[in-house]
Amino acid sequence: MIEDFKRYLKINGVSKATIKSYILKVKEYIQWYQESFGLEFCKLYRENVLDYLSYLQTVKENNAKTINTKVSALIKFNNFLRECHIQEEMVINKNDRIRVQEPLVSPTKISKQEVEQFRQRILEEEGVKYYCISTIAAYCGLRISEILNIKLEDFNFTTRELIVNRGKGNKMRVVYMNQKVINAIREYLKERKSDSPYLFPIEKSSTGMMHPSSINKVFKKYSDLITPHELRHHYATMLVSSGFSISEVAAQLGHTNVHTTLRYSHTDRNEIIKKIDCL
Repeated sequence: MIEDFKRYLKINGVSKATIKSYILKVKEYIQWYQESFGLEFCKLYRENVLDYLSYLQTVKENNAKTINTKVSALIKFNNFLRECHIQEEMVINKNDRIRVQEPLVSPTKISKQEVEQFRQRILEEEGVKYYCISTIAAYCGLRISEILNIKLEDFNFTTRELIVNRGKGNKMRVVYMNQKVINAIREYLKERKSDSPYLFPIEKSSTGMMHPSSINKVFKKYSDLITPHELRHHYATMLVSSGFSISEVAAQLGHTNVHTTLRYSHTDRNEIIKKIDCL
């Protein structure tokens, strides 16, 4: 059943990372079911699902976001079971998610100076390739998978456009490059020696692209806090503080729901603290 569910997710265009997450969470539910009742799992029952969610809250003490990801996995699993005619009813839905109050501060935890110092250390110690990667992350806000999927045909220095063809959900968007990004790419291209169509090819290969672990390893070497995803948060916050509208920020980041982008419209944590100290 699990392998069939995995194929179902692939057919429906679910990303590899999400498939891995969903499979793990469904396996956790099935394991709970079998340990609880001593029976083989055959279908979802509303009563069992409610007991499981209660178990996650009271026994496992999972936080709301963790539980909500498991709810999402079970919703997808329920859809799969219905399409396979294993069961007819939907026994779990979005209303079963726990409402999470969004923080009243921007998600970014790093300052502009910290970002610039980080990029400079990367340049001095690792060279132009990783400097270029960190610059794109910091000033285009791309996800690490999006950076690694950039091809030589995807950017235009004249129009300053970077086309993200393989973003989350396989959706295409156009991101605009500032001069820092353009300069970083140009300098990197002077040293780049590869026939690969990818901007950042894998080491010792003419065709493949780099693996995310290579970038994460370098980032970890110079900071315990700054990651490609943290630079994405920082970029979004900079856009908002620079006067970009929420819809413009959403377009740059590839958010399909502006409510996700609204997180970045909140005041910086340090600014809130300063205001409190003035009371």
